[in-house]
Amino acid sequence: MFLKFEPGSSFEYSGEGYQYLAKVLAHILKTDDAGLETIYQKRIARPLKLNVTKYLQDGKNMENKAKGYIEGIAVKEDDDPAIFGAAFSVHSEALDFSKWLIALLDEEGLTKESYRQLFETQVELPEDHLQRQEGITDWTLGFAKATLPFGSAYGHGGNNPGYSSLFAISPDMKWGYVIFTNANQSKLPLTLLQYLMNP
Repeated sequence: MFLKFEPGSSFEYSGEGYQYLAKVLAHILKTDDAGLETIYQKRIARPLKLNVTKYLQDGKNMENKAKGYIEGIAVKEDDDPAIFGAAFSVHSEALDFSKWLIALLDEEGLTKESYRQLFETQVELPEDHLQRQEGITDWTLGFAKATLPFGSAYGHGGNNPGYSSLFAISPDMKWGYVIFTNANQSKLPLTLLQYLMNP
């Protein structure tokens, strides 16, 4: 891996960067993938009552997982339930995931200073950036920031083969939403965000 630009000077999503961060955490905490899941469950999932949101999958999660589709054809599952994939392996469902969004809105689990830093702009996107067409103006430490007619919203999405998702929250307005799909409908979540931008 290499740094593509000076941190804080630009933005580009990097799944490898999230994976590297997980490895750094594992090194600092002197643990492995199973240990990271145990720590995540202890520090985040259980306090927030996230009952099914996991990185390492168990039998119940795999049994209840929706099958993904691309162009109406089921995708071959290639998840390794034993890998802590910080960029790709979190499995959840909308109700459970919404508990985390509510915790973000209520500023639970972190200090006030940590929340300030979490939502603070790190990079302002240039006017010609492609994400500007989707309404994203800035990136914080983990969220895209969209500037809407009624204030700012923060969110993040994901696309794995056969699945797409997006969540957005507005701390000022105290609202949010989460969409999980099991098909290649990556435009649906963005269409909803654009509708909110131009009601």
